[in-house]
Amino acid sequence: MRNQAFTPAPKHETCRELSYKHNFLMRGFTLIELLVTMAIIAILAGVVMVSMTAYRDRARETAALQTASSVMPAVMKCALEGKSITGSGSGQIPSAGSPICSGSSLTWPNLGTGSTSGWSWSWAYGESSDTNWYFYHLNDGSGNYILCPVTGNAWDNPTYNNTAPGTCNFWKS
Repeated sequence: MRNQAFTPAPKHETCRELSYKHNFLMRGFTLIELLVTMAIIAILAGVVMVSMTAYRDRARETAALQTASSVMPAVMKCALEGKSITGSGSGQIPSAGSPICSGSSLTWPNLGTGSTSGWSWSWAYGESSDTNWYFYHLNDGSGNYILCPVTGNAWDNPTYNNTAPGTCNFWKS
């Protein structure tokens, strides 16, 4: 009759098995394992950098759009009062710090610094003789524009992303 309460002692590993485990744990990583790990880290870092650049560009676009939108009430006031929008030279390119329209104490904001770097005022039009065509826009030099029609509805079409008067919209040419 067998003793049911008896359990055999666990097997002890031989010295050879212990020596093999010790060497495996102590040998470290091979050069190939280290190079593969470094390559994976480099690929991941590259992906992160590309996505961060896209986020930074989108943030600049948003800041420029916000700056352009902040000018809208002043330009609307000029249009309602029948005042011409001021710019520098015959191209009506606004310059930072100059009055938005004749007789206005409000000035065109500065672009191209900080969060709006790369953006500049590219055109502004509004004549007291034709109050249906008040508009202004910005560009970043690479075909991206922010279009801001103040009056008229010529911009309310698919070509210009259906930009309604009184709003500013991002537009790629």
